[in-house]
Amino acid sequence: MAKPPPKASASPKAAAGKGSPPSSKAAGKGRPDSDALHAPLEMKSRTHEEMAQDAKRTSRGKGQGNGAKEAKAHLERRQKMSRTKQLAVLMTLPLMVLGVLGIYTVLWFNAAHTVRNIAHEALAGEYSDKDWSLGAKTASGEDAEVSISGFPLKIIGTLPGVAIKAPERWGGWSLSSATLRLEGKAWGRNEVRIHPQGKTTLTLASGRSFDLTATDLSLLLGLGRGDTVNTLTLSAKDLTIQPPSGAAPAVIASFELVGSALPVSGQADSHTPTYEGSLTVRDASLPPDMAPPIGPSIRSLELQGRLLGPLGTGPSLREKMSKWRDDGGVAELDRLYLNWSPLQLAATGTIALDDHLQPVGALSSQMQGYLEAADGLYKGKLMRARDLTLSRVVLNSMAEMKDGVPTLTTPMSVQNGQLLLGPVTVTELPTLSWPPSAEGRELPALRPNYQVDRWGNVSRQD
Repeated sequence: MAKPPPKASASPKAAAGKGSPPSSKAAGKGRPDSDALHAPLEMKSRTHEEMAQDAKRTSRGKGQGNGAKEAKAHLERRQKMSRTKQLAVLMTLPLMVLGVLGIYTVLWFNAAHTVRNIAHEALAGEYSDKDWSLGAKTASGEDAEVSISGFPLKIIGTLPGVAIKAPERWGGWSLSSATLRLEGKAWGRNEVRIHPQGKTTLTLASGRSFDLTATDLSLLLGLGRGDTVNTLTLSAKDLTIQPPSGAAPAVIASFELVGSALPVSGQADSHTPTYEGSLTVRDASLPPDMAPPIGPSIRSLELQGRLLGPLGTGPSLREKMSKWRDDGGVAELDRLYLNWSPLQLAATGTIALDDHLQPVGALSSQMQGYLEAADGLYKGKLMRARDLTLSRVVLNSMAEMKDGVPTLTTPMSVQNGQLLLGPVTVTELPTLSWPPSAEGRELPALRPNYQVDRWGNVSRQD
């Protein structure tokens, strides 16, 4: 009989029996652990919460991956747009620069054309006052033409051989210069600077001439609406004024004269400030032929003031000032400082004009070196001996010591052509000479019982 086939050996798990510990011998050396091999089969079913957490982690990982891709794509789009914008700017910027330069060039040539026209009209006498004379001649005696240069930063007009003559009612003076240079700006046509260059000669109505030389002599005009002059600044550095006949010159280190018209709202009266001005002089040396009564050198002169009341109308300066005086106009002196060694003076006050257009005024003053100045006035025959003696007695009694220096604080007045310190007459003042009126004024005929008041009006006295 054939033997029955042998029975298959039971699996190690069955041989081990339920709950039996695994046999270390069955696992032999180098064979995989059967428990580790079949562990996935024996894992317990996961809970719903665990599956949800796994799904969330998986979606988060996918989301991060998608976010990175989107960020990269956004960055590429931005770089592409940035390159496009840069290209557009590079193409537009030259066009903008060319446009600005074109507009500026048009403005420059327009302003240059205006300067040229103004010069031609002035030379032709086409302005309001026909009595003023302006001419420009070349070296050969022909009429000169204005030349324009200075592009692009400035507008420079040059006129050779310029001669200006004022009418008699404005002083009758004349000024001639080898070359007159006008400067302005294309973008700001409200300022014009005038530079006399080369030999410049000022001739007074009396016929006396002075040669003027300076390192920087200029007249700056500030223009308002309608090209009216609102401000005027005359300045010079290292100015030399040479009298005729080779006499010693006067030398001024710096000089500046400023005048401005103040804005007025409504109708101006005698209390309305209408103009203001200032004068500054530094280190002026006077020639001996001027016979300076105090000393040959003025260290400093500062003057600031305002005019109250509108200037009158009229063709001449004399008529304008007469009308201003008649309407109650006065000048407020805000500051006067004079350092004319040995005299130092500071004053402030009010000045007006009398019936003869001579100054009258009352000021408050403080000074040092007044006795030495009085001695100089006496030596220069500008002060009488009795006035010198009286001033020494009276002024010394009024003075006080400040920092060891006698200082006099006293009222100062100007009246009847005299300068007074308190009750003491110091000196006679020179008479102001005004140019004549445009037309001779006939004086009214006087008859018995008639008189003329200070305003020139004829009134009957009963």
